[in-house]
Amino acid sequence: MKDCISCNSALSESGYMQNALLWIPGIEDLKSLYIGKNGEAVRTALSNESIIESESLDIISSASELFDFIIFDNSLDDEREKKMRIDQALELLNESGKVIIIAQNKFGCRGVTSLDQYKSQESHFQFSWKEWSLLLENYAQRTKSYFPYPDSFTADYLFSKNPKRSDLLHPDYNYSGPAYQIADSGKFMQSAFDAGYFEDFTNSYLFVISKADTPDIEYVKFSRNRKPRFQIYTTIQNRVTGKVVIKHPIYSGGKDHLQRMVDYQCYTNDYQSSNLKYCPARMAGDSCIFSFVEGRSLDSELTNAVQNNDFETVSHIMDIVWEAASFGPECKFTPNQEFLNLFGDHDYSIIEGEISREQSNIDLVPGNIIVGDGGTMTIIDYEWTFPFSVPTKFILFRSMLHSPEFNDMESEMKNRIWKQYGITDEMQELFWKMEESFQQYVSDGTLWQKLAEAGGISVPIPNIHTQLIECTIEQDSKKICKSFLLNPDLSIRAHIESGSTIHICFEHNAMMRIRKIEVDGKPVDFTTNADIAEGNEYIFTRQPIISIENPAGSMLELDALIYSYDDSDITTVSNLMQTNQHLNISIDEIKGQYDELYSKTSVRLLRKLRLL
Repeated sequence: MKDCISCNSALSESGYMQNALLWIPGIEDLKSLYIGKNGEAVRTALSNESIIESESLDIISSASELFDFIIFDNSLDDEREKKMRIDQALELLNESGKVIIIAQNKFGCRGVTSLDQYKSQESHFQFSWKEWSLLLENYAQRTKSYFPYPDSFTADYLFSKNPKRSDLLHPDYNYSGPAYQIADSGKFMQSAFDAGYFEDFTNSYLFVISKADTPDIEYVKFSRNRKPRFQIYTTIQNRVTGKVVIKHPIYSGGKDHLQRMVDYQCYTNDYQSSNLKYCPARMAGDSCIFSFVEGRSLDSELTNAVQNNDFETVSHIMDIVWEAASFGPECKFTPNQEFLNLFGDHDYSIIEGEISREQSNIDLVPGNIIVGDGGTMTIIDYEWTFPFSVPTKFILFRSMLHSPEFNDMESEMKNRIWKQYGITDEMQELFWKMEESFQQYVSDGTLWQKLAEAGGISVPIPNIHTQLIECTIEQDSKKICKSFLLNPDLSIRAHIESGSTIHICFEHNAMMRIRKIEVDGKPVDFTTNADIAEGNEYIFTRQPIISIENPAGSMLELDALIYSYDDSDITTVSNLMQTNQHLNISIDEIKGQYDELYSKTSVRLLRKLRLL
């Protein structure tokens, strides 16, 4: 296992450690005093050479040198007298200056959901949410509280109010080094949110204490797992004229990426319906501005439909996505060079001639469609748009692929959806290859992968962009069900014939826990080709096959958790476990022979005479 230096290096190189500061207006240009341990990385990320780095306020001899920002980057976690330090900092600010405090929660969920070998190194002076709230009452009128999530080191979001529940699911990053996952921290935080304890258990806090006005930004989302030209962050700001949504490029080359949204929205103007339209976008400098659209997102309706097994509503939502993908002149799909650059040089013969549009939006996930009070629908985010044709079936497939709600759907309902829209198994396999190529185009390597290589992630956590789980159910040499899943928490239902042997097959090697296999609600016996099986834990170094001989019933249910999939390290783990098992057996055999030898009368006599 690698140490925390590698993990911090991976975070620093990715720029993630600066997400918590990147969004603050003016911080890239104005004079700042930084108190913490990552000053060089902050200076580089913010391109602000005027940042002065210090380990303490004590080196600032007088208030003659005033700052626009004073940043406590986790340094107050090591201070007993926090209020004294804050008061000192306020004296060193100019009239419109701000004190920024980044701190870790001593009751953060990471301490509950994982075991960290560096836990003993944490500060004894960290505060809880209640302790910070009491301390900051002294500055209440000038303070705004934010919650970097999942933490200040790997922030994907910054909340100032109640977060969206689905935003709380996330990979279990561990910035300080190797850790072992006890529970899914995302699900833990969803439970805490449901019970009203989000602030008490979130990992990190960010407080802005202003001498003048507090920030008007209430939400930030960072999109950093990309190549530099695609990296952006999105803010929701309160203005006199109302709320606005602004997408900011993190690097200068990102302006062209944002301009494509404006161009596409202009293209669709003549084709939108009165009931379904795109939120207008305009460029302001290098940023892209949208009006804030009130309403409920379509993914909330999809959640309810999936939970209630409501196929009609799911189908209706798919119709909306199809309609949204159908703005513009219709054409028959033929791959051009621009398309191949993004989606890969695959065999596209099975989709040539499919319905498409002259320009394409492949970002039509249900969460990007807002339903207003009058039933009108607005597409609020359309970042991945292109001036060439993409098959509408692929856009629908991708919409569902990146929908957590759809991935929770039972396989039988998924198959009905694919069949309804003419998306065959062969198309699904091609579409997944296209998606893999597209993700490679967008990002050569995600932060998740870099942290995993550095040992800084609690395992097992799959990468949603690069890992697809393919499961096929066969009976009498016929394929009766095939599922493409991104959710490692598998729940599959399929109709079967009574009395004929069932084979449940996966495409790649795997480590999994089989929690339940039932036919018509009753547990059934099964066999596997696993290399190692202990209790309900299984390790397969080849394609897993689970066989059920002569099942009596018509409905098969599989409930399993995939720890690792399509991973060369699975063979190494299996070999090590088997070697360890053989060593234990050998030791037991030697001990047995030893005990048998020394039980003999002659040996006991020789030992007594000290000849042995």
